[in-house]
Amino acid sequence: MASLNERNPRIDAGGRAQQQFKNFPVNVDSNQYDRVLSFFKKRFEGDAPAETFTAELFRVADINQLSIDTLLKEFEKSSDTQISALLAYYLNSVRNKSTYLGVSTRLVPPVGVARNIRA
Repeated sequence: MASLNERNPRIDAGGRAQQQFKNFPVNVDSNQYDRVLSFFKKRFEGDAPAETFTAELFRVADINQLSIDTLLKEFEKSSDTQISALLAYYLNSVRNKSTYLGVSTRLVPPVGVARNIRA
């Protein structure tokens, strides 16, 4: 039985390009990887997001010719609310302009409207 998520290898070249893009080879020291992974595990609730952001941070460091220690120090001195903005900034440095990530801010209605909103 065919699934909608299965791609046809003869037709869907975009899927192959995306897989090749995600398989970005980076040489990583295991001690550095463990330090970055443990930092993200402390900050995030699950292991999957921590592993994903760890791999992406090494990719960002490699593409931008930055030291992973410098990036990690910048994340360590940031608060929990600043981390999402910092991640978006660094991830946007390696993304296409049409796929930039944004940082959502809490919308505050004008005072006249806020009086009419029940919480």
